[in-house]
Amino acid sequence: AFCPDMPEGNGSGGTQALYCKATFKGEKGNTFNARAVYTPFSPASRRAFQGEIVAADPILADKPLRNAGRVRDNLVLILRGDVSFDTKMQHAVAAGASGVIFANTEDSLYLAEGTPTGIPSVMVGHEVYLSLHGRNLIGGQKYTGDFDLDRMQGLEITNKIGEALANGRVCKLEVTVIGGSGLKDMEFLFNMDPYVELRVGSQVRRTKTHREGGQNPVWNQKLHFNLTGKTEKVMGLACFDEETLKAADLVGFNKEISLEPVLKSGMAEMSVPLKDEEGHPSGSIDISMRVVIGKSPEEKKQAAKGVKLMLDIQIEGATGLENKHFLGIGAANPFCKVTVAGVCKRTKTHKEGGGDPTWNQTVRMPAPRLGDGVDSKYLIVEVWDQGEGILGKDELLGKFESFDLTRILENGDPWAGVIPLLPHGGKVKCRIDRVTEIHGQRVSALSRAPKRSLLARAFSLLLTAAPLGAVAAVPVLRGALLHVAGHAAVSLAHLLAALLPLVAGGIWWHRKTIVASVIKGILG
Repeated sequence: AFCPDMPEGNGSGGTQALYCKATFKGEKGNTFNARAVYTPFSPASRRAFQGEIVAADPILADKPLRNAGRVRDNLVLILRGDVSFDTKMQHAVAAGASGVIFANTEDSLYLAEGTPTGIPSVMVGHEVYLSLHGRNLIGGQKYTGDFDLDRMQGLEITNKIGEALANGRVCKLEVTVIGGSGLKDMEFLFNMDPYVELRVGSQVRRTKTHREGGQNPVWNQKLHFNLTGKTEKVMGLACFDEETLKAADLVGFNKEISLEPVLKSGMAEMSVPLKDEEGHPSGSIDISMRVVIGKSPEEKKQAAKGVKLMLDIQIEGATGLENKHFLGIGAANPFCKVTVAGVCKRTKTHKEGGGDPTWNQTVRMPAPRLGDGVDSKYLIVEVWDQGEGILGKDELLGKFESFDLTRILENGDPWAGVIPLLPHGGKVKCRIDRVTEIHGQRVSALSRAPKRSLLARAFSLLLTAAPLGAVAAVPVLRGALLHVAGHAAVSLAHLLAALLPLVAGGIWWHRKTIVASVIKGILG
């Protein structure tokens, strides 16, 4: 089922990235999850699409589909490449497909562009293609797809960002300047040295210079801005060619980049068209943006006290890992790596652990805030075979990049189970807990005192109450000693009577400590 529930891309020159959770179910009972991105040229209406997944023939859909009869009323799997998405969609529509699954040629997700059509489509990573097409569909196993667009995701993020700005909180705008394409050439004999300058309100940031980057430079650099409720929701971009003996030449600019898309969804990707000083097209700059919601006063107070929310990820082991050694000779040396919101940690290596390694290791990492963007709520799990020797190279055995942490982060609900690995199978068994840490120590561990038996509590109470009983008995003991000893032992009685007030005084001096010990003894 494909359930779009998001607004379409805005009309301000940018495209809104809408992610969804994809679940693939095989007829033999095997199921795996992956992450997909909703293509902006598909309809954004509340409709469900169901059907078997059928691989296109030809798989690139660069020609009319030869298996149109099987594709009709089903979801068709099409590999990216060779021809435009419009051409691929035309052939899918002509074959009667109810939906399209585009597979990227890399593991990353690509935001496809094309002409709006009447059927839905999503983009998945290459590992999904390998798992579906290479091992299952070609082998005859039937699969169905379920694409859930994280319902109300965009509205929730919009409300959180809007509420934060309205309440005076400062949010962070992170702009990644990816690269340029077809820039106007400002040099005659040499390649240009381009850099980009961004402006949000009075804040100006610039990228590094790509020496001899020419007309297609690459930066992949993140720039940060502060956003408040009063910040103008427009960003300016200018590209320059850096010069040594004179001022930089202006390649092109765009002063009207709307920030509304990123404020609505938390994330946005776009290709920004540029114009030169005479108004002629001057190439484009690819950027991506996300908004990180600033901390509330209470969060800042907790941070000042050293209070942090952490994730404890207990990685027990893995099963069913693929042996990638030549001819299957020798056992793998697996280790597991987990990543949350850009923070990465790994387990020890299980030497010769083979296909079923055991780690029994817990890694602790900062719990991301859900306001930090869509990607912050996903856990990425990878299993690698560690290379041997100086020239040995680590090899990826399996990966899962879309485990949703929302329930754990919001409610503190622990989770335990297995996480499937793509594309070659295998599973990782683990447990995830949200814990509170104060100055580096887990609060629950600090506050959990071992329970004592009733006999132990009574003995502790007796020991702590004995000094108080001695204080109360001072006058009685003094009178008894004087009466019993008589005149013959009066000197001894006087000595004891003189010492008892000193003991009582010491007990009175430490009365608070004694009382606290009594209470602790009673409460255990």
